[in-house]
Amino acid sequence: MSTINPRVVLFSVVITKLIFDRIYRLASVINPAAGESGAPILDILEYGHPASSDEIYRIIGFYGPKGREAYLQLAMYDTGFVLMRLLPLCVFAQWSLGRYPRVANALIYFHVVAAAWDVIENIILFIVLKAFPGRYDGLASLLCTWISVKWFFLYATGASVAGGLLVGLYHSFHSLLADSVLMEKDRTNPKPQSASNSKQNASKSTAKRSKKDN
Repeated sequence: MSTINPRVVLFSVVITKLIFDRIYRLASVINPAAGESGAPILDILEYGHPASSDEIYRIIGFYGPKGREAYLQLAMYDTGFVLMRLLPLCVFAQWSLGRYPRVANALIYFHVVAAAWDVIENIILFIVLKAFPGRYDGLASLLCTWISVKWFFLYATGASVAGGLLVGLYHSFHSLLADSVLMEKDRTNPKPQSASNSKQNASKSTAKRSKKDN
């Protein structure tokens, strides 16, 4: 991860932000009443924590044809969002936990699994939406479980980022402090010249004096 070009990471961050803005606009189309009711504008299906297939189809029916069409687009954009944010998350894990490579690698694998889980959720959601008003009750029930586990991944990702930030800042601060202490020691206590260097300097001085005498 440390060999990744910083420009690639920056590009992925910018694209992630652009995709998120698009998701935000689509969410307002899916649930236009959210702003009026004071609910979050992203108050869409997965934020309702559905517990059954009937509840999923009730929510989908509430969105109407225009909202469902926007939701299909949102599912595709959300897939891109999940994949694009994966690179910054992995690079951040490598930076913050670089002193603990096993933990860093485990966290990177966790982010990959979480991203794959989110992508599969979007695929299931796309199929359920596309088939409406037809019903796939088994798939919708699976979607309920999938959404619940996705929230665990989301909370764990947030906690890992917060914890990694603290660990990374801690080690960065101590590295800077150690460097400043070493620089101060070098400034106040310069290293004495070795015997070989002293002899070389003395021979150079003697040679210069002999040239001047000649």
